[in-house]
Amino acid sequence: MKDTVSETLLQILMPLVVAEREAEGLQSAEDYAAFRERHAVLNARVLAALKAEVDARETLSLADMQDLHSMVVAHPALRGSVSDRAVAGAVLSEAWQGLKGWRR
Repeated sequence: MKDTVSETLLQILMPLVVAEREAEGLQSAEDYAAFRERHAVLNARVLAALKAEVDARETLSLADMQDLHSMVVAHPALRGSVSDRAVAGAVLSEAWQGLKGWRR
């Protein structure tokens, strides 16, 4: 089950991970603020979908969520970039904050 859920979570995350790659080349705080504004809707949509995925699975425990977090961050699709893994982990933590005892 966890393999299927981790794949679903990765699919939800990838559009935001890909968008965040663009931020790596930004030169100023102003550029980054404009980038964040352009992607605000995507960010909100991804966070909501990640939260809903956990909410919909009533049997998931905090330990299950910790395992899923590790599985997603270690996924081969994210192995090419430390930034990709960091973004994925941070987004999951933000989306899950307070769910089933999750803490950043």
